[in-house]
Amino acid sequence: MSDFAGLLRRYRAARSLTQEELATRARITQKAVGALERGERRRPYPHTVRALADALGLDDDERALLVAAVPPPEASAAGSRTKATALVGAPANERLPAPAAPVIGRDDQVDAIVGAW
Repeated sequence: MSDFAGLLRRYRAARSLTQEELATRARITQKAVGALERGERRRPYPHTVRALADALGLDDDERALLVAAVPPPEASAAGSRTKATALVGAPANERLPAPAAPVIGRDDQVDAIVGAW
């Protein structure tokens, strides 16, 4: 079992939630929660980690531990952060990738997108 699986189970149990209740709150399936807790799904999507953390009502420290427990991708570039860390734990201005080309005349749209995160 992965660290993520055990940590997720501990957080859920500490809040006296069933897998079904957590799934409903996180808007994911009960099957997904079960697979994550059994370690069958070892690398959840960043939005799934975020939804689980929100549904569990995790504080900043607990959220950071949950994100850190997500295993890194097998083929990652040296020094790069995982998607889960980048999307869940990073400041809003670091969550979006840099544009491939300069974004000229779209400051309002860029601000709206960054603000949505």
